[in-house]
Amino acid sequence: ENPRSIRLIRLWLFVLAGLVFAMVVVGGATRMTGSGLSITEWKPVLGALPPLNEQDWLSEFEKYKSISQFSLLNAQMQLPEFKSIYWWEWSHRQLGRFIGVVFAVGYLGLLLGGHIRGKRAVAYLGIGVLGGLQAFVGWIMVASGLKPGMTAVEPVRLMLHLTLASMIFALLVTTATALKPRSERVAPAHAKMARLLLGLTLLQIALGALVAGNHAGLIYNTWPLMDGSFLPEVVFFDWQTKGAEAFFDGIALVQFNHRLTAY
Repeated sequence: ENPRSIRLIRLWLFVLAGLVFAMVVVGGATRMTGSGLSITEWKPVLGALPPLNEQDWLSEFEKYKSISQFSLLNAQMQLPEFKSIYWWEWSHRQLGRFIGVVFAVGYLGLLLGGHIRGKRAVAYLGIGVLGGLQAFVGWIMVASGLKPGMTAVEPVRLMLHLTLASMIFALLVTTATALKPRSERVAPAHAKMARLLLGLTLLQIALGALVAGNHAGLIYNTWPLMDGSFLPEVVFFDWQTKGAEAFFDGIALVQFNHRLTAY
C-alpha cells in the first residue's frame, strides 16, 4: 500500500476521533448545565445560524418558555440566563455540523485523490452514515424531553446517544490503528482481550448514561456497600415492581449494574 495514502487516511481518522471526543465533552457540559432542551427545533442546516438580534433572541426564548422544563423548573429564568444555556446547546450542535464537514471534505478528497477505493471506501462511508444516524438519535433524544410534563430527556435515549458516540469514537481509533504495518500489530491473544475490554467499557458507558439519566448517582452514596449491603433489597423491589424496565429506570438497579460492571 502507498505509505503516503496510509498517512493521510490515518491523519483524517485521528482528527475525526479527536473531534468526536471533544463532542462528547461538550455534550457532557451541555447536560451538566441543563442546556440540552434550550433549542426546541431541529434545523440541521438553518440552525447553524444563532439568533442575530434581540428580536431573534426573544423569539427563541418564547419557544423555550412553551416547554415543561421552563414552567416546572426554570420559571424564574430571564433572557441573559437563557442565552447562557442556549450557547452550550448551539455549540454542541455546531460542533456536530463541523465534524460532518470534516468527514465529507476528507472523504471526497481522499476518494478523488485515489487514496481510498474499493471495500475501504465503503467501510469509511459506513462510518459517515453512523455519524448522520448519531445526529438523528440526538434529536430523538431531545424530542423526548420536549413532551408535556417532561423536564429532561428519557434515560434510554440518552444512553443510546452517548453509547453511539462512544462506538463511533472507538471505530475511528481502531480503524486508524489497524492501518499499522503487520509487524507493529499486537498478538491475536492480546487483541482478543482488548476487544473484550472495549466491549465492557462501552457497556459501562451505557450503564453510566442510565445512572445519569435517572439522576441515580447520589441515591446510594456509600462504597463498597449500598444501603448497608452489597446487594440491597431495594434492587429486588425495583425488579418486582417494574420488571425488565427496571434495568433502564430502576434507580437502585441501574446504580448496582454500573458498580458491578466496573468490578
